[in-house]
Amino acid sequence: MSLRTTMSSSSTLLPVWLLTFVVTHLSIHSGCSAAGVAQHPRHSTLPNITSARQLKAFVSDFGHLVHNAEQRLGPLHKSASSLQKKFDVYSNRTARRGWPSEQMQHIAEGDLRFEAHRLRDRIRAYGHQMEQFKPAVQYLRDPSLRSLVARDAPTKQQMEQNVKFYEMIMNLIRNFIECPVHILELLGGPDSGENADSNEPDEPAAEAHVYPEYY
Repeated sequence: MSLRTTMSSSSTLLPVWLLTFVVTHLSIHSGCSAAGVAQHPRHSTLPNITSARQLKAFVSDFGHLVHNAEQRLGPLHKSASSLQKKFDVYSNRTARRGWPSEQMQHIAEGDLRFEAHRLRDRIRAYGHQMEQFKPAVQYLRDPSLRSLVARDAPTKQQMEQNVKFYEMIMNLIRNFIECPVHILELLGGPDSGENADSNEPDEPAAEAHVYPEYY
């Protein structure tokens, strides 16, 4: 899974605005809590694109942005797989009554619960960050915008690929969060049912992000 094939060969460096955007909004730190994550916008001011050249620049920069976001999926996938394996070991040992003492089982359960909470918060934070791309994705679907590059097959193809990769990332986020949420449900106890009926990220707080004009 890679977006490298969708990138223009001449666009090897991120623009300053894009680099700042990525550092500010796409930095996922291991163990961060939902309370410690920066708030993310619900509404965005999109650029006023009126020419094919402006649209090409927007599509190229957005492609870089999605590519950066895609690279963040690896650690989340690895953490989810690791957590699932640990839970399987815990479950098997509990089923065959293999714990030397109730205290050791309690400690192992507490460690699992802590790790599940932490991973759930990381995935939610990542989901919040990806939500702010929705206005740009919808913009790329606008027929009037696509008409600017009606005869430019490569740009049209890149627009479609950017949208597909964004949708793929959102689906993976929903899949990844199932792991910690399901484990917390099975472990029971406090907070085990918190938002358990939904794998969607919590609604982010409103904050405006202004996309650059393309002139």
